[in-house]
Amino acid sequence: DLVINIPKLKSHMMMVYTGAVKNMFGAIAGTVKADYHLRMSDYDNFANALIDIFLSTKTSLNIMDAVESMEGHGPSAGTVNKTGLILASENAFALDYTATCITNLDYTKVPVLFHSEKRGLLNKQDIKHWGEEIEGVRVSSFDYPALYKNKVSSFSKWPLNLLAKQKPKVYFDMSKCVGCKICVQSCPPKVLNLTNKQMSIDHESCIRCFCCHELCPEKAISIKRPFISRLLAKRDL
Repeated sequence: DLVINIPKLKSHMMMVYTGAVKNMFGAIAGTVKADYHLRMSDYDNFANALIDIFLSTKTSLNIMDAVESMEGHGPSAGTVNKTGLILASENAFALDYTATCITNLDYTKVPVLFHSEKRGLLNKQDIKHWGEEIEGVRVSSFDYPALYKNKVSSFSKWPLNLLAKQKPKVYFDMSKCVGCKICVQSCPPKVLNLTNKQMSIDHESCIRCFCCHELCPEKAISIKRPFISRLLAKRDL
């Protein structure tokens, strides 16, 4: 038998980018996915779990649909970027790295690719391209809204204390909500409650997996990062 992996090129509000390696998370059955999110809420641990899952599936070919990619609030509530490409490789790590090059994304900011390189699974110097040259197909802009890596200055503790309180949060547009409760049912830590058309969330217990955002069929959920946190991220402390 031959396992063929067919991912879509997308931005991702939790893992920054989702492509060939992360696509095989779909090999995990049903609601077990939520358990993985709950047990590995740390993004680095989750990235390594995604890598392990991918390796266990033993894919033979990876074909990425990047004709119309998703940017913005991916992987389900983003907007279309007409990238106009089909990418294929036997090596999913090389494929994902190439996709980040085309979309002007620093691959070290993608937890899956960062840890793939640390584990010796991504070797940039060994990647060869056939077909179009990357410079000829590179997109002019691609929005990765989850792209932030705050570096706190070692000489001061105040940014650390401030950032601890400045985490991204989910917000609900109840004018779009139809009461299907898919978000409530899919929430790994069970911090959502919908009663009498009113949504409540325990932000302190939220693990920020953003499953609710990803699975909402009405696009009634958004993710926002507080202003001060965004400002510090732009300054790249």
